[in-house]
Amino acid sequence: LSFYYPKMGIGVITEKLGEFCGEENILKSSKITKLIHNEKCILAAEINNDRIIELQEVVNTLPLNFLLQIMEPKPPDEILSQAKSLRYRNMILVALLLNKETVTKVATVYFPDAAIPFTRIYEPKNRSMYMAPAGKTSLVVEIPCQHGDRVWGMEDKNLVQLVRSYLTQMGLIKEIEIIDALVYRLAYAYPVLGIDYEEKIHKIITYLKGFNNLNLTGRNAKFTYSWVHDMMKSGKEIIQEYEHAP
Repeated sequence: LSFYYPKMGIGVITEKLGEFCGEENILKSSKITKLIHNEKCILAAEINNDRIIELQEVVNTLPLNFLLQIMEPKPPDEILSQAKSLRYRNMILVALLLNKETVTKVATVYFPDAAIPFTRIYEPKNRSMYMAPAGKTSLVVEIPCQHGDRVWGMEDKNLVQLVRSYLTQMGLIKEIEIIDALVYRLAYAYPVLGIDYEEKIHKIITYLKGFNNLNLTGRNAKFTYSWVHDMMKSGKEIIQEYEHAP
């Protein structure tokens, strides 16, 4: 059994997509602070609170609650209320760089025990040997949390120590093997699919479909659990639709 994986990691895919689109056409370190519309079309986007860019077609991957909050004029109160009640789960990644040939023989190990603060670890080297120097490896630990909770507010050094203590107790690594550690925080990592989410999403999506130049894609904008290949397929379909539009 085998699968295709970029030699230098999954980030190569987005890097190559950026090169194809033209780096000069991509605004980095930019936040969309307002979407201006006329009830039928998205007319323009405000970037970083100061720059206005006119728009013809829009493909949105922003979380639904954030998207609706930055629309100007504001959506109806009922839609805003539904959007505010949506929940997203954040993720903290703690990466340990190890002076060790390997930790496991698999790419991912899951931890369904609620007493353990992380849900899974993965060893990038087991997906591609180029993801670590010879004789070295790394572990990436995923810690799910909520915005504003105790874990999300922990200092990086304390998060690293928390992970180190659990992994050493489990016998997966030894303290002496740890070369360095890095911490990354990912907001809106997963939509939380509550019991009543479908009704809320239906109302929100119905409202947004009223904008004839707005497309929604991505896990957060469609509020669905999906994978990278689903997003690639969705993006391709959106482009094809534009190409065949009259």
